[in-house]
Amino acid sequence: ALYNVHLLRYFVEAVWKLPRPDVIISVTGGAMAFDLPTMHKDMIMKGMMENTRDMQPLFITGGTNAGIPRCASH
Repeated sequence: ALYNVHLLRYFVEAVWKLPRPDVIISVTGGAMAFDLPTMHKDMIMKGMMENTRDMQPLFITGGTNAGIPRCASH
């Protein structure tokens, strides 16, 4: 998916009043419903958190409540 970076910046700063992120990470993947073992979910979350610990990250998904985007949003 392509994002309009100017529109994204406007929403982050003017509408949502969020601090300017150091990095923007687009989380993509299959949006099909599936069961991911807790161990794998924990590995994904640990990787996302450890690699952005010293940053002000903004994670973006496709907005679906299924698959990889759902895991990332939790």
